[in-house]
Amino acid sequence: MTYVIYLGDGYDVNNYDVQRNHSYQIIANIKGKNTTSDLRVTDYINLSADGLANCYLASKDNHKYCFNGTVRGNGNAEDHAALQYPGQGVSLMPSKVVDSAPDAVTIPAGEIKEAFLVWETAAGIISNVKWNEASGRVNFETGTVKGNAMIAVRNASGKILWSWHIWRTNGVGLKELDESYKVKMQTSNKRFIYVMDRNIGSNFVSIPPSYADCTGGNGLYYQFGRKDPFPGTYSSTTGEQHKFSNTPSPGSTAFMLSIEKPFLFYWLNSVPYNWISSAKLNSTDWKMSNCLWGDNSKNSGNIIDQEPWDGKKTIYDPSPAGWRVAPADTWTGILKSNYSFNNTFVSNLFNYINVVGGFSNGYTVYSVADENRYIYLCATGYYGYDGGTQVSYGKEYGYGWLSSPGGSDSTDAAYLSIFRVSLIGIVGKMYRAFGFPVRCVKE
Repeated sequence: MTYVIYLGDGYDVNNYDVQRNHSYQIIANIKGKNTTSDLRVTDYINLSADGLANCYLASKDNHKYCFNGTVRGNGNAEDHAALQYPGQGVSLMPSKVVDSAPDAVTIPAGEIKEAFLVWETAAGIISNVKWNEASGRVNFETGTVKGNAMIAVRNASGKILWSWHIWRTNGVGLKELDESYKVKMQTSNKRFIYVMDRNIGSNFVSIPPSYADCTGGNGLYYQFGRKDPFPGTYSSTTGEQHKFSNTPSPGSTAFMLSIEKPFLFYWLNSVPYNWISSAKLNSTDWKMSNCLWGDNSKNSGNIIDQEPWDGKKTIYDPSPAGWRVAPADTWTGILKSNYSFNNTFVSNLFNYINVVGGFSNGYTVYSVADENRYIYLCATGYYGYDGGTQVSYGKEYGYGWLSSPGGSDSTDAAYLSIFRVSLIGIVGKMYRAFGFPVRCVKE
C-alpha cells in the first residue's frame, strides 16, 4: 500500500502552496484495505522539525519521538573561532570530519550503525532507542518518568559521532517553553533579553521553579564550552549505558574526545584549570576555548564584555532551539535602579539586588522590566575542577555559566553568576574545568 498525503494550504487539491515561516500539523488516520488501522504506520513527533539543537524537550508520556541524527548540534557550519582569530590557525569545528561527509557538521546516514541510550537520571525515562537510516532519524519512546537522558549515535567501530540531551518534561515542549517560561530583563546597557526561568534540565511543576524542580535528576552541570551535561544523579539500566566518571584532562585531544566520550568529566587541578589542559594563555587551544559558546571577551582585566555574543549560536551550545547560553551582562537585570553598575566583576551586591525573602536553598529575584515574574536561583552546588567531586549539593552555593570567557588576561576563568548565603554576585570568574548549571536566553 502507498499512502499520499496532500500538503497544500487549505482544502483546494489544485493549490500546492504552503506559507513561508509557518508550522503545519497533519493528523492522518490511515486505514488499511479492510478499514482496520495499518499497524505499519507509526506516529513519531519530530523534535527537530522546529529547529536543530543539542537539547530536545520531550513532553508527552508514553509517546514516540524522533529527531534528525545526521546533523551535529544546530548545524551551524560557521567557524566562530576562525573569525575571531583570523589567520592564526584557530578553529572550533570538529577536526575529524566523518567519512564521506561534505563538512564537519554533517553525519552521513550510512556512517551511523546505531543509536543508543548513554545515561538517564532514572530508569524508564526513555526506551526503544533506534536508528532509522532510511529517514536519518533517531527514534525513541517515553514512559511516565521525568528527568534527563542522553542519546548518542555511533559508527561500526563503536565511536560516538554525536550525542543529544533529552529533556524529559511534564507537558512542556518547545512551544510552551517559549511562551510561558521566560522572564523579561533589562540589562545595565539598557537592552532587553528574555531569560529562561530555570536551568536547563529542571522540572516544570511550579513557576518559578521550586528547589525540587532544580535538583536531583533535574539538576545538570556543564563544563565551560561543552555541549553535553553531567547529571546530578543518574541510573544505569542497560548494559550499553556508560557510567558517569571523571579523568584528568588529556590535553588538546580533549576537544575531540569530548565528542567521542560525552560522559567523561575532564578535570584539571593545575594551570590552566581548563578541561582542555593545553589551553594556556594565548595558545591556540585557549583561543578556541574562548569561542565554543559563540562569544569571546576581548576586553582585559575584570571588565564585562561590552558586546555579548560576538558570533552566532555554535554547534556546541547546549540550549534548545531558539535559545542560547546567557551572555555576560544577563544578571545586571536584577540590580536595583539606584545602583550604578560599572561593568566590573562584583563579588557581593546583596543589598543592591531585587530579592524576594531570604535564602531558601537559593534566592528568588526579579527584574524591574518584569516585576510580576520571579526568578529562582537555586543553590545546586557544582562539580569540582580537581576531580569532579560534587560539592555543596543543594546546601549553600549556586553558580551558572555565562557564554563569555573571562577577559584577555585570564588563563583559567569564565563569567558566571554567583550566590550563596548572604551573598549574591552578578558576575565573577572561575576555572573552566568546573561543572556548573546553564541558564538560557532567547536568541
